[in-house]
Amino acid sequence: MSGIGPLVATLYKTGKFILKREDGIVSIYLNFNDIKDADPDLSSFLLDSPIQSLLEMENSAKEFIRDAEIIKVRVFNLPEVLRINEIKSKSLDRLIAVRGIILRAFKIKPMVIDGAFICQECQEITHQEQRSQFLTFPTQCQNCRGRRTTFVFSPQESSFIDSQDITIQELPENVPAGQLPKTMDVFILYDLVDNARAGDIVTLVGILKVKQKSKTSSEKTFMPYIEGNSLKVETKEALEVSLTDKDVEEIKELAKAPNIVERILKSIAPRIFGWEEIKEAIGYVLIGGVRREYEQNIVRGEINCLLVGDPGTAKSQLLTATAKLAPRGVFCSGKGTSAAGLTAAVVKYGDEWALEAGAMVLSDRGICCIDEMDKMNSDDRVAIHEAMEQGFVSVNKAGINTRLNARAGVLGAANPTMGRYEPEKKVTENIMFPTTLLTRFDLIFVMKDQPEKEKDTEISERILGIIPDSNEILSSEKLRKYIAFARRINPEITDEAKKKIRDIYLDIRSGGASPDSPTMITARFLESMRRIAEAHARIRLSEKVELEDAEAAIRIVQSSLGNIGIDPVKGTLNVIQRIEHATQITKIGIAKELLYKNQTDTGLEKTKWRSLMIQAGIEEKYIDGIIKNLSERGEILEHSRNVFHTV
Repeated sequence: MSGIGPLVATLYKTGKFILKREDGIVSIYLNFNDIKDADPDLSSFLLDSPIQSLLEMENSAKEFIRDAEIIKVRVFNLPEVLRINEIKSKSLDRLIAVRGIILRAFKIKPMVIDGAFICQECQEITHQEQRSQFLTFPTQCQNCRGRRTTFVFSPQESSFIDSQDITIQELPENVPAGQLPKTMDVFILYDLVDNARAGDIVTLVGILKVKQKSKTSSEKTFMPYIEGNSLKVETKEALEVSLTDKDVEEIKELAKAPNIVERILKSIAPRIFGWEEIKEAIGYVLIGGVRREYEQNIVRGEINCLLVGDPGTAKSQLLTATAKLAPRGVFCSGKGTSAAGLTAAVVKYGDEWALEAGAMVLSDRGICCIDEMDKMNSDDRVAIHEAMEQGFVSVNKAGINTRLNARAGVLGAANPTMGRYEPEKKVTENIMFPTTLLTRFDLIFVMKDQPEKEKDTEISERILGIIPDSNEILSSEKLRKYIAFARRINPEITDEAKKKIRDIYLDIRSGGASPDSPTMITARFLESMRRIAEAHARIRLSEKVELEDAEAAIRIVQSSLGNIGIDPVKGTLNVIQRIEHATQITKIGIAKELLYKNQTDTGLEKTKWRSLMIQAGIEEKYIDGIIKNLSERGEILEHSRNVFHTV
């Protein structure tokens, strides 16, 4: 005996415990710090020999808890919490704590702890305690006086407990670049089962053990797993950044600066020049608004943003930077992503079905960055509609009917259908996304690559490191801490801000109130402005959404509308902002499409292109002007003399 057993009674008498009762099972939760304060030597013994220690503590607890069938001692708050990739063989048979996200959860299964076996000779029942991985039969029948006999397992006379297998995965921000996230199988028993589901972040305390792949396996390598002792599910905001009192003090001091909003937004992807409005939008996506849950409906607080633009405009770089800054950032590329990979899947392992979380579920209370959305299958894109608006994913397959939380902001990026964005076409024609998906984005921005000497000079100097970084820019670590703290604030909107948002919404709606000009602005637009105003207030660490927050939200939303060809005053389509006549716009679009469809690897001769345009109904007097217009906009190149191709 180690002497650790009586320690439970000491902690029990002093009230340093948490008692939970469920179906005849009593769980005594002990804080490891209390054990260490009571006896440092015994706390070390608990970490090194947990099986013996816990058994002694449970036997000791039976002396003062007499009304329980089963008593389990559970320990939490261990001094060191490991990452999954830090678990090595030196931790075998030791008590460890690990933090991760539940990737899949299997159904609850009964596990035999006391097996009843019927002797085939005399029908006498022999009980055998079950401790190994596989069912253990008795070696002999006491009634048959040691004669060789056979036994049949009797479930009716045996004792069972609940068991469940789950798999936890490393948190996205803990995965080293270029590596796959590590996973660990976990085996839990008794009242720990069914306490967590796929997508939940958990801190698990348990004993690291190993098992063979099969009963007949003779391999020298074994499969590691953790036998759970305690399981804590994080139910509050998943703030992956731990903040000390000093951090909080520095953040509050930083927020007092009059230009704090500008500094925070400048610190997002500082190596990427320009795109100030888009970085501002990303800042709002990272901070998010306030989620409101009512009795019968939910109003999301997560902000969704879509970036549509020409190749080489740093869309992917912005998404990567956002995923690194987000409290739970998950990056995925649309080309290799399925509907199940984005939301959730029911996967069959052997004879058993398991619920497996996808990218949206894994990024719950964080940001899901989806690149190359235009490359996704249209059916797969539809799968994220529910998660983007409602904040959960419904699963109905193989008898499993459930909902998984997916309260994540979405930052998406897509390339135009024709390679480059064509302002003469509507946004739905440029990226071929359904309106049902586009309306779920609070902000949509077009990123066009247009030659400008001044801008190109600054970009080249920034890339080559000629321009030094500004002192105003916050480090990534400090920025992440600021974002984590700001997300804790739930500001209330003032009457003044409400009136400002309401008035602009009514003005835009009334401006498009004409049978010939159907408005593109719906009630979702109103909710978007509220969310963005709340995000702006959070950046200021303000408990109230004031007039300046409402004005900032209105400004960026109107800029987004104008960016995609919607009149920010009337809320109607305005696709002729940059060219004088709509007929000329149509001709330019037709000419470019003819070149795109008929060009070869070497391009298309001007004479052939000209004849195709004439056949399409374009008057000859416009052709040279159309070619010049497309060349100046950088949408076509002259491959060789009088031979053109699209960019």
